[in-house]
Amino acid sequence: MIILLYITNTIISIIFFLSFSMKAHNLYNFKLEISTYGILPHRLIGTASYMVIITEAFIVISYLFDWFSGWRQFFCVCMLIIFSIATWIKNRNTQQKSCSCFGSIFILNRFPQLRNIVLISLVLLSYYLPKTTFTFFESIQWTLFICWISLLIEILSTRERRETKSVG
Repeated sequence: MIILLYITNTIISIIFFLSFSMKAHNLYNFKLEISTYGILPHRLIGTASYMVIITEAFIVISYLFDWFSGWRQFFCVCMLIIFSIATWIKNRNTQQKSCSCFGSIFILNRFPQLRNIVLISLVLLSYYLPKTTFTFFESIQWTLFICWISLLIEILSTRERRETKSVG
């Protein structure tokens, strides 16, 4: 069961780290993406973008260091439900079936509703699995592993996109 906990925590950490890094890396595009949803008034878009980035950073850090069990799952599920509702509203108004939450990582941008349902299931599963605690050294190793995997995914995705552009 502990291995299943590590796997779910790893997947959640990587997904939210990729989302956080893409949004933080290109904040202007993220604000434009929020404005296309047509849900918030223009004056709140900047605040909303920072709140999303801060919450995603909190989720990543809390999963990496195994802090705030219960709260991290609560924030995760709430954020994913809010994203799902916002995406549903945007899809209804624009008929667009993807998002740009993950920048150049197109595989994660496709089918956002399905992705969010799977992530909510993983978060709830991680809540009910037996708890474990990390030492500080294990947390640092875990952080480096998650960053390395996320960077590898980003590099491979960018490479694939460049190869597709050069062929087409």
